[in-house]
Amino acid sequence: MRCPKCGEPVPIRAMIFSDAFRGFDCAACTTALQVTYFSRLAVMAVSIVVGLGVATALRTAGLAQWLVVLGGGAALFGAYALACRPLVQLKVVK
Repeated sequence: MRCPKCGEPVPIRAMIFSDAFRGFDCAACTTALQVTYFSRLAVMAVSIVVGLGVATALRTAGLAQWLVVLGGGAALFGAYALACRPLVQLKVVK
């Protein structure tokens, strides 16, 4: 992810720990940035599909229900963190 105004890289933690509706500020140029709606939707869709796929595979393998939930949740959060960098697009908030 890069700032659309100055081109500096924006850390993922800025997006993950920010308010989804308010956005966050670029550390280099202090421009107010926000994640676009469709890129946020794409990241969530990818992470949900991966999480459900892993949970289904664990359930098919015959593991205990708590391991299925734990593994599916870990896969969901891992896929979310990994999908943020290539899929997220930022826009300048006016």
